[in-house]
Amino acid sequence: MNGSSKIACTLSDGELNERVNFISQEVLSGISATVELEDGIELQFPGDESWLHKLTALIAAERKCCTFLHFEMSLLPNHGPILLRLRGESEAKEFLTLFQQVK
Repeated sequence: MNGSSKIACTLSDGELNERVNFISQEVLSGISATVELEDGIELQFPGDESWLHKLTALIAAERKCCTFLHFEMSLLPNHGPILLRLRGESEAKEFLTLFQQVK
């Protein structure tokens, strides 16, 4: 990870509210497990294709505004769960607490 990345979101207040609503309504509902990592968090989602598309769209959107995050997605065999790891420098971990609010 690049140590020069600034921990800041580039979205406007309105865009940020929209993104938080999307994450709260569309993403958090699919989390079946969370694992705290030393440098971030791992989220487990259902392994079906609709979640693959939803998570890929989320990553694409987040890469534009949260350039300090490192994304890793693993698809487990036999259509098992999708694991999404969000990592960053120590300051990024606080930012990721939104994802720990599993519904």
